[in-house]
Amino acid sequence: MILFTDDVLKAIEHDIASHKPERGGALLGPANTNLISQFLYDGDAKTSAATYTPSSRLVDDVKQVERLEDLTFKGIIHSHPGGFDRPSSADLHGFANNLAHNPHMGRFIAPIITMAGKPVGKHPYEIALGENAKLSCFAAVRLGKHQKQTQPVDFTPCPVMVLPIGKATRLLQSALEKKFDLKLNISDGHLNVNGLTMVSKILNCDLFQLDLLFPHNFPSVSPIALLSLRKGERLLDAQVIELPWSIICFETKALSQKLTPMIGNKLKENCHV
Repeated sequence: MILFTDDVLKAIEHDIASHKPERGGALLGPANTNLISQFLYDGDAKTSAATYTPSSRLVDDVKQVERLEDLTFKGIIHSHPGGFDRPSSADLHGFANNLAHNPHMGRFIAPIITMAGKPVGKHPYEIALGENAKLSCFAAVRLGKHQKQTQPVDFTPCPVMVLPIGKATRLLQSALEKKFDLKLNISDGHLNVNGLTMVSKILNCDLFQLDLLFPHNFPSVSPIALLSLRKGERLLDAQVIELPWSIICFETKALSQKLTPMIGNKLKENCHV
């Protein structure tokens, strides 16, 4: 199963699915996970009505993000014309080329974006993007030594699942702003914690900074919540907020329901409200 954060899917919908094919970009995520947590749109790609060739600039951007964000290149996503929701023969050669240039990769994630055409959700490897498009997820692997060389790589559909990290954070932002009558800004990133790269959401305001670190198996596992109160211009040491959590916490509003009163108590204890 391939996991996509909802923010990544939102960016893909904006940059690819809302435009004519062919368009594409790179997919990245924490190493040793099936999570796709960052999308880089390829604005310099060579394209036609039926072809997409990644640009050298995208290659450079991927290397920079891998270095600065501690992420790993996972594959390429691109759109197809009409309802052709499977990799083409040209795509398969492109996958083979990418695997050849990335010998450390066990598989190459290669979703295809098309106009929906037929019902979405019929297959576990499909997911809707907006009202008119869908993502069909595939992964390419190298051919085994004893496989017939009828195509350059082997590929298979991959079930997909969405991690509602962005939605959960925005619901929390709204609840906190309403309760404390303040304005919160959200910034995104990644942070390595004990060898595991986690998706980071930082909520900032005049009273506090809240750092949320989401594991790749959210929402069945809770995020790490770090609250740093402000004293004038100074940010005090972060306090870990222990969240009561269980495997049943799958609703996106669970995060705001649990954290909002706990943050309120911390602010009252320190005379911030």
